[in-house]
Amino acid sequence: GLKKCKLTNFIGTLVKGKEMSLAAQNWSKAPKLEKEKLWDSVQAFVNIDESYKRWVLRSASKKWKDFKVVLKRKYYKVDLSRARNILNGCDNRIPIGQWEWLVKHLRTEKAKEKFERNKATRASQLEGCNGTHTAGSRSFAVVLDQMEMVEGREIGCAKLYMVTHTKNNGYPVNQQSGVKMDDIKKRIREDPSLIGEEARDVDLYSSIFPKEKKGRPSGLGLLVGGVASERLAQVE
Repeated sequence: GLKKCKLTNFIGTLVKGKEMSLAAQNWSKAPKLEKEKLWDSVQAFVNIDESYKRWVLRSASKKWKDFKVVLKRKYYKVDLSRARNILNGCDNRIPIGQWEWLVKHLRTEKAKEKFERNKATRASQLEGCNGTHTAGSRSFAVVLDQMEMVEGREIGCAKLYMVTHTKNNGYPVNQQSGVKMDDIKKRIREDPSLIGEEARDVDLYSSIFPKEKKGRPSGLGLLVGGVASERLAQVE
């Protein structure tokens, strides 16, 4: 069957100026018609139903934002004029009209302020929950589903973090992760009822890690939840 990572990789190809234009300040302002077209393309690529739509669009949103960051870091030069940045281009990775819009937007004060704000947030999140993990090409959503299938019960985000940040030899992937996992183990020893909690404002995981956004636990990417969570790992 289709490997799960192929689905996320396919979604990534659609948001790079193909199905989804990058000429929008943020994902919420991107045309709804383009989002629907993206969803249609995903359904044509793999046999999934409407229960997956929310996760697909959230995944697309993250990849859409990440690709804008890639373009900025690789091609946009703050010390050059708008005209020169446009002329230098982006190796035709996106249509010229979208690149022109992006260059113009990056030079606005609003965009500059947002960049500095996000930079500070990412720096805070990197403390103890950076990108090093042992999940390989599997998404954390897939790992979570597979764990729940094996154990036959709900798995909390704290345990998911420990599993995906522990090497085969039993040691944490790095010192920062080790500190966080020691904290998790200590709190569970003190209160066993914390085992199995999901990410909420007051749960174990959320109390240890900073949050990226409302409703999204930091350090674990996109977790599906609901009906889609039960079946994502079985996508064929």
